[in-house]
Amino acid sequence: AQDKLPALKDFIAARFQDELDGTPLVPTMLVDGLVQARGATPEFLGSVERLAPFGSGNAEPRFVLPEQRIAMAELVGTNHVRCRLTGPDGGRMKAIAFRAAGEEWGKALLNHRGAALHLAGRLKLDTWQGREEVQLQIEDAAFAAGPPRL
Repeated sequence: AQDKLPALKDFIAARFQDELDGTPLVPTMLVDGLVQARGATPEFLGSVERLAPFGSGNAEPRFVLPEQRIAMAELVGTNHVRCRLTGPDGGRMKAIAFRAAGEEWGKALLNHRGAALHLAGRLKLDTWQGREEVQLQIEDAAFAAGPPRL
């Protein structure tokens, strides 16, 4: 009930205060592995998909692609960011970040072409006009060496 929200907020604040002892909450993201763009092949993804079915108790694997350069980024739809990535190994891949345009990391994708970013997300097979490519569904990003100076 709406009138009980203040009591709920007080309870949660007290509960976390005891648990954290004043330590601020820091968001974390668990990842299952690291892969470069050149290694994210349909064959690799096929090996990963043998771990399916994914769902409760068997989460779909999340990977980090380190030091990816944004070769191209554009806004698609109202809030999604579509990218082309180039890895330090010369590998290339497509990526999409759903509902990310308003997020800080989504803005980094859009506004810092050429910058190196560490990207985390899930690998998906993209089939179009008879061609199969692996695409990264980006869930988070961070500058590889701090934000670029403007």
